[in-house]
Amino acid sequence: MAYGSADTLLRTYFPDGMSESLIAYLLYGVLKALEYLHRMGYVHRGVKASHILLSGEGRVYLSGLHSVYSMMREGKRMRAVFDMPHHSPALLPWLSPELLRQDLHGYGVKSDIYSLGIVACELVSGRVPFQDMAPTQMLLQKLRWLPLLPAGRRSLPAGGAGRAEGVAVRSGFRHWGERGHWKPDAQRHRSTYRPTSEPWT
Repeated sequence: MAYGSADTLLRTYFPDGMSESLIAYLLYGVLKALEYLHRMGYVHRGVKASHILLSGEGRVYLSGLHSVYSMMREGKRMRAVFDMPHHSPALLPWLSPELLRQDLHGYGVKSDIYSLGIVACELVSGRVPFQDMAPTQMLLQKLRWLPLLPAGRRSLPAGGAGRAEGVAVRSGFRHWGERGHWKPDAQRHRSTYRPTSEPWT
């Protein structure tokens, strides 16, 4: 692939996050790939920036198929999966709570959408959510559905626990607003969308 993975692009050219137009372009390509996989009865279970590839022609490809799991059994589609991916320690930041919980409810294709949300956070900020946490702490935070706090904060302001709906607030958000909502850092997150023939510019 001419441009490599989204992870390589982040580390090489966009250490503080990509433009909105490039993120939209990449995520649209991944959503189309996931739509196809889900329609065929597969769960990807390994959606992350290093598995999103961009060709020289601008095509988006989804790799990392070693963790794909078929939901088809004896010609019928299962409602839930109860299998844990073999490479789960390396994928831990991207895995959904329902997949990690491993309970009687299992998980389905929606777990890939959770992973894509984590990828979106990664592409916006240039950092993987949860990357500074110990694996045990990350696991507990995901299983308890606790909000991810911005860097430098140890707790939410009083009354704000229900409002910080936050997987995407680790970086780029500077202060707490009057009504209890995170205010984006205007310097880093101003809209950069502009229609171009090449979405990566």
